[in-house]
Amino acid sequence: MAPTWPSIALLDVLHASLRTGRWLDTASERLPVTVLGDQSAQRLGVNAAGERVWLGGQWYVVAGILKPNELAPELDTSALVGWPQATKHLGADGTAATVYLRAYPERVPAVQAVAAATANPSAPSTVEVVARLDSSGVQC
Repeated sequence: MAPTWPSIALLDVLHASLRTGRWLDTASERLPVTVLGDQSAQRLGVNAAGERVWLGGQWYVVAGILKPNELAPELDTSALVGWPQATKHLGADGTAATVYLRAYPERVPAVQAVAAATANPSAPSTVEVVARLDSSGVQC
């Protein structure tokens, strides 16, 4: 299970949804609160919001549990926390390791052409750009 610090808009970008509970918001992102991916919750034996899990040396209250997401299956094994918690308590250095974008299918080639240079202008060759398509035709 990997602690991850998402944008509050992540659910919308990935067309993700919660199995139970609530998503992170501007109030909870500063608190020891987490949203677990589906597999993370199963592995930890967590069935509902309100339970506690031990992450990075402290207890976090589970605010919600995600349903599996085919556009970002890596979230299934994650524990998502707010950015302020991640930088203060979990060793995040303030940089993003993964950026999710959503584009109209006909614009994906144009987005792919500029995404690497936009993410890292000084070294675009170090950025991997991947297009994913879910079963409903949503591309990420």
